[in-house]
Amino acid sequence: MHEEGESQQIELLLVEEDDLAAKRIGEMLSGSRVATFALHRVTEVDQALYALQHEQFGAVLMDLGLHDAHTLDSLLRARFAAKSVPIVVLAYQDDEALALRAVKSGAAEFLIKGEVSATLLSRTLLHAIERHRMLQEVEQAKARESFLARNDPLTRLSNRYAFREELGEAMDVARENDRDLSLVFVDLDGFKAVNDNLGHAAGDELLVDVANRLRRWVGEEAIVARLGGDEFVFTVPASVPYADVIPWAEELRTHIEEVYHVAGLETWVGASLGIATAPRDAERPDELTRCADAAMYQAKSLGRGRVCTYTEHLRDMASERFELINGLREAIHGGDLALVYQPQIDVNDQRIVAFEALVRWLHPVRGMVPPSEFIPVAEEAGMVVPLGEWVLRKAATVLKEMAPPDVGMAVNVSSRQLSQRDFAETVQRTIRELDLEPSRLEIELTESACADRQVIRSLHALREIGVRIAIDDFGTGYSSFTLLKDIPAHVVKIDKSFVQRARAGSKDEVILGAIIQMVTALGLDVIAEGIETTEAMNLLYHRGCMRMQGYLFSKPEEARDALPLASRPDAPWRECLERLDDSAFLPRPPRD
Repeated sequence: MHEEGESQQIELLLVEEDDLAAKRIGEMLSGSRVATFALHRVTEVDQALYALQHEQFGAVLMDLGLHDAHTLDSLLRARFAAKSVPIVVLAYQDDEALALRAVKSGAAEFLIKGEVSATLLSRTLLHAIERHRMLQEVEQAKARESFLARNDPLTRLSNRYAFREELGEAMDVARENDRDLSLVFVDLDGFKAVNDNLGHAAGDELLVDVANRLRRWVGEEAIVARLGGDEFVFTVPASVPYADVIPWAEELRTHIEEVYHVAGLETWVGASLGIATAPRDAERPDELTRCADAAMYQAKSLGRGRVCTYTEHLRDMASERFELINGLREAIHGGDLALVYQPQIDVNDQRIVAFEALVRWLHPVRGMVPPSEFIPVAEEAGMVVPLGEWVLRKAATVLKEMAPPDVGMAVNVSSRQLSQRDFAETVQRTIRELDLEPSRLEIELTESACADRQVIRSLHALREIGVRIAIDDFGTGYSSFTLLKDIPAHVVKIDKSFVQRARAGSKDEVILGAIIQMVTALGLDVIAEGIETTEAMNLLYHRGCMRMQGYLFSKPEEARDALPLASRPDAPWRECLERLDDSAFLPRPPRD
């Protein structure tokens, strides 16, 4: 577009044999008030074709009278060479049939020489240029829309919709030729860390590099698609025999895991691959994809960075996982979920300071499904956020309605919940609607969840509104000690594996004591979970851990049974405290 009053500079190619006619056209165009026409004249169509291939023009003005106007061959040739340039034709006679044929042959406008004025010629050329530009934009938009309908915009590979169609066609061809067709499902290991540490732009760059490696490896005859995120699928080329598919895939996995140069840095990712083969594993595209997906999940569950093939056992596991996903989706909305509550005891003050809310699923057919089974399913199926919101709301409501005012509630939260930008606002809204003291609510997260920057931002936002933060399963991750200075935590929960292995005089007891001393010296509360024996209680008490949780005191109970334990003078947990041994007690350091 040009500003009002600004003259356009238009490079015009004139195809005209007659010198007088060419001079006349030049004189007419030189008087234009809205554009400056730079005239490039040729006398032959071949010359025009050569010029169009080597120079840029805004339009072509072509005299048909001297160039076989009956066949219009010259116009067709010029149109082919100047697809992005509008062609305006001049003719000696007012022939509607000729004009129609010219337009069908590619002319943007048709003018009669004897009727052309300077104004008409200039306006016609400008209108042809503008209309041609608009048509090109429409065509480009249609082409882009058509491309995006079938291709991933980032990697330019096929998307999941085109892949389903292409895979079906490939399976038909393989069936007709009586040969196997293997499908490989790839999921990158460690990709999230690249996004978190280097940013999403670097993550996108890495995905493009992975896509290019896959395409070069499998060749043009195979199907390669990105299903979303860091998941790719591709067919094994027909040139690879079935017996060689696994070593071929292993070699590819090694190739994927070679160093990448992203955002100016050397970066690595791993890959887990699953393979399924038609027709032995499946006969339909969707089934074959699910089988390869199940094999990939098996590779991840076995430690990542490996290749697994589909088996009947995986078929049963995939079917069970599918049933769990559907059942859990119904349970979240249908009332099959419930919370149980386990007390956290301050053995020094001899009182319950909080309850931990634990979700349970009573399946209508399978009975009680352990959280260790359905929580990972919720994570994988994208249902952990609504599940977590239900748990948070239910636990906060029970806290408000049934717990004494000096007792808190701990709620486990997944990293995916905390990575939601509005998570802190959701918690604050719940607190406000229930008129709850924020410090009575404690958010528990595992230390592995703290690697995400958005999680850290959410934790700071929660602390600002007064909610307590607890690091759960402390001691199981590689970054435990640095977490204590970087995370805005109030509480550290020692993982039960430390507690259950610790024996008096053992190395585990020394490690346990070092953790307790370090945490309390930092001014944080420490809770030991998994307390099942009097020996463990006394060992922790002697090391200075005052807050404990476990079956020794109480198993998780429904709200009507658990919450009264905080105020009952005859509660069973009080009897456990009578077995405390004060003989070797190491007092906890004073608080600031």
